[in-house]
Amino acid sequence: MSNNLSDLVLVGAGKMAQAYSKVLLAQKVPFTVVGRSEDRVKILQEQFPSVLAISGGVQVYLDSNRAPKAAIIAANISYMTEIAEGFIAAGTKRVLLEKPGALSEVNLKGLLELAEAHNAEVYVGYNRRFYSSVRKVKELILEDGGLTSVHFDFTEMIPKIKKAKHGDAALAKWVLSNSSHVIDTVFHLAGYPEELTAFVGGNAVKWHPSGSIFLGMGRTDQEVPFSYHANWGSAGCWKIELNTAESKYLLSPMEQLKAQKRGEMEIEQLDIDNHYDFDFKPGIYRQTKAFLENPSESALVTIEKLLEEFQILNRIAGY
Repeated sequence: MSNNLSDLVLVGAGKMAQAYSKVLLAQKVPFTVVGRSEDRVKILQEQFPSVLAISGGVQVYLDSNRAPKAAIIAANISYMTEIAEGFIAAGTKRVLLEKPGALSEVNLKGLLELAEAHNAEVYVGYNRRFYSSVRKVKELILEDGGLTSVHFDFTEMIPKIKKAKHGDAALAKWVLSNSSHVIDTVFHLAGYPEELTAFVGGNAVKWHPSGSIFLGMGRTDQEVPFSYHANWGSAGCWKIELNTAESKYLLSPMEQLKAQKRGEMEIEQLDIDNHYDFDFKPGIYRQTKAFLENPSESALVTIEKLLEEFQILNRIAGY
């Protein structure tokens, strides 16, 4: 990226936009923030006085400025594809959407068609892929000779979810909106399912009508058998267990990496170089760097791959 302020626009002024602003400033990347709410933009400017931030929304910005080369969209999930389409139609060639990018395959397909017509690249930011713990366990799995099986749990702590912060549409598809972080990380490490048997049941969460209990098993395209069990009507939290011939690796919480050697009872927390995940919102520093410098060679999810992923996520969630 050159040093022209209009080369990068960050859309949004909430907490995610603040996290990206902190990273972009640390990486010395010039950017402009575009938000809708004047109040939120003021809050962001108070936190980062050197940042050029504009309220009024994307369309107002595009009507009076040339399209940036790249855009990071950290706005409300309900408007993400619409915002991305506006930038691409105006000439932006590289876009990063916050996960999950959209709540429907129809919206994603429309965005993909527009991106292809304009020769634009669209990526989706599943930042757990860039956690230091995930990067380290990927190395250890290779050293051990690969995965032999995986089990994961995407149980949500339902009482702690602040429903007022999320729209009904996002809540009704909470596996896409939030739990997909866990499931996508499994895909990243073990491959995408070629075989999948999925069960959805329970009605413990009224705002999530498809169900509250999720069970399943299958095999990935890397020949790794997997299973999962999540119960949103009970206790628990996110967890990924990764088994090799040498060890069991545990990501729970996902920022930490624990290991249990075969034949031993002790579970050891491993020391990892995770200063980027302490100094910034975990995963965002490396994800942003990958998007700006070499996205096609990174762990970023392309919109094409996300469409494949959506089909699997929808089966797991019962959508």
